Amino acid sequence: MVSTLAALSKQLASLEDSDGALEYAQEALATARQYSPSMLRDLAIAYHLAGDNQRAVETTKEALRLSSEKQEDPKTDELRQQLEADLQRYRR
Repeated sequence: MVSTLAALSKQLASLEDSDGALEYAQEALATARQYSPSMLRDLAIAYHLAGDNQRAVETTKEALRLSSEKQEDPKTDELRQQLEADLQRYRR
């Protein structure tokens, strides 16, 4: 599952079919037992690529909320910074 999600992150931005990217991200989440902030970030990216910035913002906010519940470490801090940057981009 983790390798699938890592592949998803890399593929989302390169997919020309934004609806396909969204479907791919939704299917990946549907198979997960528990959502992580990075999984939600991938879904938010797919929403953004599909032109649904409102859902991208909502999903990014949820990812930020989940990341605040995680123990502090460099990866979590980096993810939060990415999420904050994403949030600003989606709000434009």
